[in-house]
Amino acid sequence: MESEIPCFFLHIPLEENYSRDRVHNILADCLAHMLYPSVIEVTAALIQRADDDFIVARRKPGELFQGTWEFPGGKVEHGEGLDSAIIREIKEELDWDISSHGLVGTWYHRVGEVEICLRLMRCHLLHDVNVEDNSKLTAHDKVIWHPKGREIGLEWIGSDGQIAEFISTL
Repeated sequence: MESEIPCFFLHIPLEENYSRDRVHNILADCLAHMLYPSVIEVTAALIQRADDDFIVARRKPGELFQGTWEFPGGKVEHGEGLDSAIIREIKEELDWDISSHGLVGTWYHRVGEVEICLRLMRCHLLHDVNVEDNSKLTAHDKVIWHPKGREIGLEWIGSDGQIAEFISTL
């Protein structure tokens, strides 16, 4: 049985143009980009009510992953903490005020060439919300209370389905 040996070709600039250290850094950067994909850190909100049902939202038409369900949240901006990020994202996407009460867990999944690091944050609503009122949603067209411990046939984005299963064990 023949095995294929992967090859990597890199044209190294002339030594008189670059120091040995600079060439080493160029090579290290090239290998890092090949071996370690870009990672985007996102936060998602675990918002539960007294009966342990939890909030999920459906991506609206025209959005990436339209029609699929997720725990609402979004990208962590440079220099932003997880608590600040989830509070900002929920305000932007749902127009809800929340408080954040720590990390529940971390999940990873790939979207194309990008690795997503999803951090689920335990959150509490600061006021009553009407999930039937979709008038202020920006990235979603529907929000529901998902029953804890019961599969209701939603098509999930990335690792959000695994997260829903995990929550059922809490």
